[in-house]
Amino acid sequence: MTHASTSSLANEGMTLIEVVAGLALMGTLLTLTLVGGTKCLRQIDAARHKRVAVSHLDGFVAAWSESGFDADGVAEATKRSGLLLRGHFGVWPPSEVGLQTGRPYWIHISAPKPSPFPGGSVYRVTVYRTAHEKKRVTWVDVLADS
Repeated sequence: MTHASTSSLANEGMTLIEVVAGLALMGTLLTLTLVGGTKCLRQIDAARHKRVAVSHLDGFVAAWSESGFDADGVAEATKRSGLLLRGHFGVWPPSEVGLQTGRPYWIHISAPKPSPFPGGSVYRVTVYRTAHEKKRVTWVDVLADS
């Protein structure tokens, strides 16, 4: 074998440093892909929960408005919307049996605040995923007659 043929064979392969550098780049890309994918899945889950919560909240407000936003209509609106209630109007369902229905969303109705319009009150209706969670999924302010 001549010197020229030995030199051309050495140039055809990759060095160990090139292999390690390639593996490091592939590992970095894989890590970034996994982190990005996980973040995307969390955002999709949060959007799904928000969509479902808004749908339940819409049903609650629609049912509550049929009663003229009075205290007696809250229990019926809660039943029809599939939500559980804590807040200014008490707790619904009132028994522990009702609390184990598997319904995943709770609403909290704040005490009424004065409205900028005469004779009105503003109730903030907030939806949470659990009874003791501090992070809200969605909320709405309801303007009702005092």
